[in-house]
Amino acid sequence: MEAVKVTDFFIVSATEWWPRKQDNPTRGKICKAYEVRLVFSNGDSVLDRMHYLARGASRNCFLFDSPRMVCKCYEAEGRYTTHEDEARGAPAWRAVLPNHVPEIFLWKQVPTVTNSGRNVVLDCLLTEKIGPSLQASLRELSSLSPELPVMRAKVQAFFLGIVSMTENAHRAGLRWDVDFNCGNVCWNPDSQSWYLVDLEDFSPMPTTRTLRAAWLKAAKTNLKICGDTVAEQYWADLLRTHIQSDHWSPVSAEAFRVMFQAEEAGYFDSGKSRYRKNIKHGLKQSISIN
Repeated sequence: MEAVKVTDFFIVSATEWWPRKQDNPTRGKICKAYEVRLVFSNGDSVLDRMHYLARGASRNCFLFDSPRMVCKCYEAEGRYTTHEDEARGAPAWRAVLPNHVPEIFLWKQVPTVTNSGRNVVLDCLLTEKIGPSLQASLRELSSLSPELPVMRAKVQAFFLGIVSMTENAHRAGLRWDVDFNCGNVCWNPDSQSWYLVDLEDFSPMPTTRTLRAAWLKAAKTNLKICGDTVAEQYWADLLRTHIQSDHWSPVSAEAFRVMFQAEEAGYFDSGKSRYRKNIKHGLKQSISIN
């Protein structure tokens, strides 16, 4: 049986406003929440509510109350839109990377009002709600698991999962490193995998660009927005030590996994000066570690 899909979307009215202009973080100073109507492929039509969640990639993100879905939007600028290419490009890449690219349901320009009551048309993209971003996960981890060994192990698991995701995307030929940062990659608890949630440009990766070169670009972007919580700082340390240094070439989740296990077993310490000298020994021991 074919799944029921969203086929149309309307903003009915604003339902919640920001009390002061300086409190409003949205792009375009739009409202805090809106009542919306969703139309489905089976003919059903329901009223729902979407409320402001976050801002990123130069657009606002609103979360729906009922369906597992978000609306990414910004004020329409005439005929110019970034969403049309995204809506067309995502399905092809989702076909080959189903556990890394979210489903996009609908792209539409919708009239509504801003927080001040000004009439406006929003360029809206309705897409699958995935889960918490890496940045949110790191900050939560810092507050819930401040113990260093526990925190380190979990951040290492994040690191391995995300490197593995980028390996998959790279093999598929997707240009994943455009504006890649810890706010644009999210964890899906259902599929137990990381997703690229803000790829506005689904372009192919240049065939001459290596995974390491792409990660060097990604690491630089990540480090710019890393906060000062203990988990975020450890994530930054991993990027500096294992991506920006020349210790590992090429980038490989399996190689990093072996290295982390070797560190835990005491074969070498990547944070010490003997790292380069002992790394080969640590990798040779991977058979016994496994």
